[in-house]
Amino acid sequence: MGMSAVRGLLVWTMVIAFTCSGVTTAFAGSRIMPSGKVKVFEGPSVVQVLEKESVFPNGTLLTTEGKCAARFDNLYLVAEDGSTFGVVENLNRKDLRVDNGMIYFAIKQNIGELNFLTPAGVISAMQVRFNAAADGGLLKGYLDVSGPGVKLGVLEGGSMVVSTAQGNQDVRAGEQILLAQADPINENEAGNAGQPGSTTPPEVVSTSAITGTQVAVGASILAGITGGVLIYNNNNDDDSNPQPASPATP
Repeated sequence: MGMSAVRGLLVWTMVIAFTCSGVTTAFAGSRIMPSGKVKVFEGPSVVQVLEKESVFPNGTLLTTEGKCAARFDNLYLVAEDGSTFGVVENLNRKDLRVDNGMIYFAIKQNIGELNFLTPAGVISAMQVRFNAAADGGLLKGYLDVSGPGVKLGVLEGGSMVVSTAQGNQDVRAGEQILLAQADPINENEAGNAGQPGSTTPPEVVSTSAITGTQVAVGASILAGITGGVLIYNNNNDDDSNPQPASPATP
């Protein structure tokens, strides 16, 4: 994403609570917060259209018209416009499926088992290491399925050891891995969100540094997530748009 696209995006502020009183299960408090519309699919059919904060539809496939945020137990997501994704959440496991688009994520400690399900295969987070001085104890990164191949990057807050069909990879802050695109997901084989149908093993093409633009975009999208406030600020130059509060003074 170029800087012109960054300047063209609106300021988006959403409140995300880090704890949920009265929650009896790990996923009872999961929420989705659209800025536009989110279509909920079961198979090929749209069964719901979400336009306001709602309970996250666990185990379904979603497409975004406008950006949206989602909050789970120890995991926070921001999906770009036009993304197709789904989350299957169990007590100690989360499967994030992304068919296309860009998903930014922030992980807290005690995340449990976390898998990224992509057209290039499954990427499993085997170990998440947090910096001692990380902002709010969060590791921030992204999963990019918007172009050729699949990119998984860590922006800040620590590093991840991830497992693919080609073995383990250590992804440090400021680095990304690129996986070759496998066969498209087959819905008939997949059955539901979280079970990609491709059987072609992915190929880790490269590990590379994240560009300054990528870091700037990712940091602006995930800025202010500490203190329970997610401030989506892409530095719009249009003065008609209100500026969000500083992360220090939400």
